[in-house]
Amino acid sequence: MAKRNILLSIAVAALVATAAMVVSAAAAYGAKTQSSTKPLIDLTASRAQVEQFIRYDQKIWLTPAEEEIRHDALADMPAPCCKDYSAATCCCQCNLSRSTWGMAKYLITQKGANAKQVRAAAEQWVKLVNPAGFSGTSCYDGFCGRTFENNGCGGMSANDLVY
Repeated sequence: MAKRNILLSIAVAALVATAAMVVSAAAAYGAKTQSSTKPLIDLTASRAQVEQFIRYDQKIWLTPAEEEIRHDALADMPAPCCKDYSAATCCCQCNLSRSTWGMAKYLITQKGANAKQVRAAAEQWVKLVNPAGFSGTSCYDGFCGRTFENNGCGGMSANDLVY
């Protein structure tokens, strides 16, 4: 009987230890999952942030591998101002495109973002700068000089943002 009680005690101790490891692993996984859902960047769509993203576009140069990430993220996304082109190229270098490209470059080079993360941020950016949504024909309708919020491109010169 004593031998049986000892074996039972060992089995219970092993079960408790296993349960503790499972709980610990689950907690660690939960913490990892929560931190991975935190945004890589806080988007405000303020004038200062738009100007910063445009500067990133001008100053950050991507390696071929980084450019591939940027392209993969934006190639299937229609440009908000000219839907016949992708957000990766747009039909021109308007300030809306420059801000999107600059944000993408920053996320890739400074935050280690992958294509999926860049795409999600770009989609969020477009919705944030014009909550009513873009027509996709701004460039064709001559709205390049309008603000983003008014279905425009924010101007065509990085030095003259229409905000």
